[in-house]
Amino acid sequence: MTELTDLLKRWPSLPNEAIVHSKVVAAVTGLSERTIRYDPRLKRVYLTPNRYGFRVSNVKEILAGETTNSPGCQFGG
Repeated sequence: MTELTDLLKRWPSLPNEAIVHSKVVAAVTGLSERTIRYDPRLKRVYLTPNRYGFRVSNVKEILAGETTNSPGCQFGG
């Protein structure tokens, strides 16, 4: 079982404070990893100077429709 598959199975029970990789965010939101990197609704949490992830609570807010900015808005989309 891959790490991604394992995290997706555990997604409903992950604590809100958990930090997940962009591949997990892409899988649960249906957005591409590139969109996730530039989406202003997703705040990066830096684990090291060059490594970051996204907080589960932030992703769940987006899935619930609790954020107002749309992806790609900085590009005039």
